[in-house]
Amino acid sequence: MIIFVYKKRNKFLEQEISILEKEKEEGEKIGNNLAEYREQVNLLKKARKTKILNLLEFNKNISNDDVADKLGISRTSAFRYLEELQRDGKISQIGKTGRFVSYSLVKKRNN
Repeated sequence: MIIFVYKKRNKFLEQEISILEKEKEEGEKIGNNLAEYREQVNLLKKARKTKILNLLEFNKNISNDDVADKLGISRTSAFRYLEELQRDGKISQIGKTGRFVSYSLVKKRNN
C-alpha cells in the first residue's frame, strides 16, 4: 500500500514539474526586455483570470485543481490567480482550507 501511495505521489510531482517547466519556457519566450516581459506577463495573467471567470459562469463552483487542469498551469499558479480574484472581490471562497475549498462568483447586487 505504501509503495502505491509513493508511486501516485511521484507521478503527481512529475506532472507538476512538467507544467512548471512549460511555464518557465513560456516566460523565456517572452524576451529579455524587462518592460516587454512585464507587459506580456500581465496580459497572460489577465487572460488566465478571464478564463477562470468564464469557467465559473458555467460551473457553480470550481476548485484549485479544476483551474490547474483546465488551464494547464501548476496548482500554485492556479491558487495565486484564485487568491487575486478573491482579493478583487470577483469570487468568493467556499470552505476554510484544503481539498474541500472551492470558489464561486460573487453575486452582484442590483440597486
